[in-house]
Amino acid sequence: MSSQSQAMDASFSATSVPVLAHDPAVTAEVYSEVGRLGVGEQFPAAIALTREIFGDFTIDISDDPEIHDCSYVTFNVRSSDTVDEVVRKESEWIRRLPRWPTQAVGSFCISTRFDE
Repeated sequence: MSSQSQAMDASFSATSVPVLAHDPAVTAEVYSEVGRLGVGEQFPAAIALTREIFGDFTIDISDDPEIHDCSYVTFNVRSSDTVDEVVRKESEWIRRLPRWPTQAVGSFCISTRFDE
């Protein structure tokens, strides 16, 4: 591991928070998959960020239909905002999402449904 990677890992570890054991938005199955996907340390920060930007949400594990054995942690949010505002929020979420240097970019996904 390079010294730059070690510094990034140490920096992230110092700011990470433990997974909340009984978060109502997260099922036991999701916690299990998050561990399998190797994104457990980033997960609490992703939960907090999603709540900060979008409010309530649910979480699913989504399989990529085109890539064998590829899964994502998908945050499902609802919005009554304009399309422009949702795009702004999604862009902020993606920009601020915590990532390890070796983590696949798409490990976490956002799915927005518009209220009618």
